[in-house]
Amino acid sequence: MTTHSNVSGVWKTNTNIYVNVSGVWKEVVNGYVNVSGVWKEVHSSGPSVIGEVYGGGYYVGEVYGQKIIAAPYFQNSATRSQAITACESYVLSGYSDWVLPTIWELEAVCVWGNTDTGSGEYPGIWYWSSTFQSPNYFYKRFPSMSWCTNSFAVTDPVMYTMSYIPIRRV
Repeated sequence: MTTHSNVSGVWKTNTNIYVNVSGVWKEVVNGYVNVSGVWKEVHSSGPSVIGEVYGGGYYVGEVYGQKIIAAPYFQNSATRSQAITACESYVLSGYSDWVLPTIWELEAVCVWGNTDTGSGEYPGIWYWSSTFQSPNYFYKRFPSMSWCTNSFAVTDPVMYTMSYIPIRRV
């Protein structure tokens, strides 16, 4: 496979990522684009620039040495267990290894995607994390940079519905 470098734009839907290759929109499938019958890798060495489109989402940084890819925003609301199930069954651009982020991974998503100082990809609402430390289930709110470092907890996650952001670890 060869790396394709003539990518001049990105278009996303709720289920797919497309790149503009020499004026033609092509679907990204497992990190590859079909150009004239030849599958070419869009990225060869993994993501390196925060906000870069990679692996079905956006590269938002590293947490404990693991690169984190966050799915594009889509409106959703669920209990914590529903959010875990939805993330684990999520498929985007051929990738199916999505999970609900830990509170620390969610912080990386917030820093990149908040509406105050970040990209603005994710609106200022409450988001579930997979982090549980008895008796607390943790979540974050994304209105601004100052909230990215604050975590909140509930003891009964069935009583609350919040949004969620699937992530991949690459």
